[in-house]
Amino acid sequence: MKAFVLKSYSSKPQLSNIPIPTPTRDEVLVKVAYCGVNQADLKIFSQNYGNSISFPLTMGSEIVGTLNGEKRVAIHPYFACGKCTYCQKGASIFCKTPWKLFGVHKNGGYAQYVAVPKKSIIPIPSSLSFPDACALTLSAGTAFRMVTVLADIKKGDWVAVTAAASGVGIYSTQLAKYMGGNVIVLAGDDKKLGVLKSFGIKHLINYQSANFQAKIMDITGDHGIDTLIDTVGGVLFESLLPLVSKEGTTVFCGATAGKDIRINMADMYYRQKKLIGSSGFTSAELRNIFHLVVKNKVKPVIDSIFPIEELPKAWDRLRKRQVFGKILIKI
Repeated sequence: MKAFVLKSYSSKPQLSNIPIPTPTRDEVLVKVAYCGVNQADLKIFSQNYGNSISFPLTMGSEIVGTLNGEKRVAIHPYFACGKCTYCQKGASIFCKTPWKLFGVHKNGGYAQYVAVPKKSIIPIPSSLSFPDACALTLSAGTAFRMVTVLADIKKGDWVAVTAAASGVGIYSTQLAKYMGGNVIVLAGDDKKLGVLKSFGIKHLINYQSANFQAKIMDITGDHGIDTLIDTVGGVLFESLLPLVSKEGTTVFCGATAGKDIRINMADMYYRQKKLIGSSGFTSAELRNIFHLVVKNKVKPVIDSIFPIEELPKAWDRLRKRQVFGKILIKI
């Protein structure tokens, strides 16, 4: 079969012919239709995963395809140990060993076939296309858990979403609006803010502009942010925490802009603010986002589609931050 294979950190991924994988007793073989391009790929090239990677590696984390030649399925991008007490009771999201990612810690979807654990299979609704399902598989699941499970957004709440033009940000924005929130989106690019406006978002802020915090307080009538959804961490996250209102909630899932920040603890406990970390999502939560798309409550966002032979061009597009939505690879 065709597959993009990385033989070592010091080599370049190559389109190669390799044997079709043989599933173990607890696995099934999926014929891949599409695979989403992910920042995890770039982290591999930067050697961020250290010795946790085994080579040769077939990359690709966001996979959809067919099972037994006819059943249309998505693959949960994370897999757990399956043995600890959390996994045994169906709560693998809290697995005692760190979650692992297809295309990083196990061969992934930049290939014609992939062997995956049976528990990783999620049926795709008949009315949902392969490209749309693939565009949702990781980013939308992450956003769903943050916004609908952990944030407790009430109608009329002020909700701020950072990096709103990112994959998780796009779906967090739509879900916050669906939950009845007054959404304020933050991005560092005016062109991307213009696209976000087409989703019916009224309050758009370029966080590169001067006094953007004052603009947020003006928009909210000095009330502040009831819910902050953050995916980047760093200085921006640090600068927004003081704007969270009394009894407000911050849910965060990333630290790409920096993991070390300063927090005013007195402000947090006097104003009884909640700070909640989020990582991953359950299969049930991904099924829920699929159904919201079927009901036209959430819109999948696809940036572009490349054939597998042009995968390096897709990586280059991601690297240059030219992306709005998900880049897909058609296998």
